[in-house]
Amino acid sequence: MDGQMNGQGVFYYANGDRYEGTFVDDKKNGQGVYYFASGDRYEGTYVDDKRNGQGVYYHADGSQQEKFYMNGVETSSTSRCMLM
Repeated sequence: MDGQMNGQGVFYYANGDRYEGTFVDDKKNGQGVYYFASGDRYEGTYVDDKRNGQGVYYHADGSQQEKFYMNGVETSSTSRCMLM
């Protein structure tokens, strides 16, 4: 074993955030959910530890934003209505 995270797992950050999803060579890769200590979360695809492609950012207040990323850089975003 090389000591690196590979496969499905959970990583806890010192600031209270956590990531649940797929790891390859210690990097977020594939589908995953990043939970922020604030109560927000991001569900989407990661490539080499960076957000990539389409994902949804869920705010703690219940609002949502569909986001698109390329190599960790947000390229566009659209808001979604909160349904009651």
